[in-house]
This record gives sequence, C-alpha cells and structure tokens, in this order.
Amino acid sequence: MTITKNTLLAVVSSVTAFSGWAQDNTTATNGDNLVVTANRFPQPVSSVLAPTSIVTRNDIDRWQAKSL
Repeated sequence: MTITKNTLLAVVSSVTAFSGWAQDNTTATNGDNLVVTANRFPQPVSSVLAPTSIVTRNDIDRWQAKSL
C-alpha cells in the first residue's frame, strides 16, 4: 500500500512541477501594468492589495541602481 502511495505522490509531484515549466511566457500587451511581487510572479496591478509604486526604466537609469 505504501508503494502505491509513494508512486502516486511522485507522479503528482512531477506533473505539477512540469506544468509550471509548460506555461507560456505572457506579457502585458493591452497596456496594463504588471507588478512583480516578492514571490516574483507577475500580477495585474488591479489584483495587488498592497500599495504599489511604479518604477520605470528611466527611473532606474536616472538612479543608477545596481539592484532593485
């Protein structure tokens, strides 16, 4: 019985891991801004509950930031 559970657990784990890699890379093409949160997943600004600040490429260049 434990071999069946272990096999099932391994199959489910591998399916969920590979489905994350299989997702296509989507970008905001309709003009909506995306927020990259602390967990590094892009989200539409409308779905983020925390206060947000938009940092543009020009801001980063002007600040001469080495990291964000």
